[in-house]
Amino acid sequence: MLCFVALDDFTEHCRRVYFAAEDYPPAIFIIVIVGLFYMFQEKIGTASNDDRLDEYKRYSDLCRVNLETALAHLNLLFPATKENIEALLIGASWAVEISKPSLAWQLNIMASQLCQTLGYHRASTFRDLSPEARDMDNRPILFWLAYMLDRGLALRLGRSPTIPDYDITVPREIRHSAITPEWQEILGMWVKHAEVQGNIYEKLYSPRALGEPVEKRVEAARGLVQEIKVMSTSAHLMRTRLPQRKGLTPDFNSTTLDMLVKSDEVSLLSSLTMVYRAIPPPPGARSTFNMECVESAREAIQMHLYCMDLLVTSEYLTEAYLHWTILYAPFTPFIVLFCHVIETSNADDVRRLSGFLGSLQSTSAVSEAVAKLHGICQILYNVAVLYVDAKAKSQEDQAMFPIGNEVDMYLSALGFANAPTDEAMAGAGLENMTPGGAGEMAQAAQLGDWYSGNRYMMGLLEEDLSQFGQMNWSGS
Repeated sequence: MLCFVALDDFTEHCRRVYFAAEDYPPAIFIIVIVGLFYMFQEKIGTASNDDRLDEYKRYSDLCRVNLETALAHLNLLFPATKENIEALLIGASWAVEISKPSLAWQLNIMASQLCQTLGYHRASTFRDLSPEARDMDNRPILFWLAYMLDRGLALRLGRSPTIPDYDITVPREIRHSAITPEWQEILGMWVKHAEVQGNIYEKLYSPRALGEPVEKRVEAARGLVQEIKVMSTSAHLMRTRLPQRKGLTPDFNSTTLDMLVKSDEVSLLSSLTMVYRAIPPPPGARSTFNMECVESAREAIQMHLYCMDLLVTSEYLTEAYLHWTILYAPFTPFIVLFCHVIETSNADDVRRLSGFLGSLQSTSAVSEAVAKLHGICQILYNVAVLYVDAKAKSQEDQAMFPIGNEVDMYLSALGFANAPTDEAMAGAGLENMTPGGAGEMAQAAQLGDWYSGNRYMMGLLEEDLSQFGQMNWSGS
């Protein structure tokens, strides 16, 4: 969190708040409270005895309550200052970690607008600085953090990014004397991934993209696939190269590095799955998804399970991974495999869903958001198992049809259309679609509905899920 707040600045902010000789702005209070919150969270993960653990939890809860109060009373007409941008970005990051993407979006919009007001996105703002001054200037970092949140949250919420790429002239890199080269490289990859996330929405899932000929969407998707694969290769090379460097800091050891890069690979595979979803299957396919989409989803689940095994000894890193890799942007692989199971009854994919569900069950106490995601995935898994069973028996036992109807009720409640029929799936390939024809329009509508359903499911993490607990069904 404090990668964009210098330690000396944070120390001075603490002095202004706790040894106040004069009034301090709300932004300073927010920076201090969130900084202390994350420090106590880290101490919770390393506490050596129960007394200290309880003390750290009490302080952490106090910081959380104070932060919620401060954010609730924010002035929407914030003056354009660096401290206000820092406070808004900290608040947006905190909102992501409690799975409140709508709040994070609102706070980040304010931060990005202030960044643009102050010219942080323009190279001309920093033209007269010496190289030494540039290396100590964190203003470009603030802008790129706002940019990353803008792109990731836009894809999650189905919104247009607020910072257009054509208006950015500041170099697309993270450089600061207080940030190690390893972190600079990783942050640079996050900026590139954010750019791709923005293009996924703009070129594949935005209303304008869905109105384009399917061939144009496929061409855009193929280009994005290549960009993501280049990034994945870079991530793999980074993972093999960086541990060989001397002088890695204690908090940036090989295990931490492995976790960071592997979690990035999970995010990239999730984005890759979402891109492949926009490409229709070949003609005659009996599935809505092309096999590249399904295979990337399977690989993402496998990589996720690897990360969870890697993080088993650190609750702090596990929480960060789940919030920023699984909950932050749409985690498409689980939804793709769920839909694929509904279509094909693939037993191996049922087991993959079960493995993902188990990884959440063992960590559901990490936060309310993770517990909610586990509850939603549990419902979907039960739906898939029940649907597969009903599908297998329906031809032999007509009494099983009501179960299928009840499954459809769950799918509808979760924002998904009913499972497609074989007739509807047949001949859905690109070659069978004439420009502007009914097949092309149906494919665009189906793609838009699927994206909306995916967003709706993730949006349930901000809602009361008691409605699902009131449904009685034989698979529960």
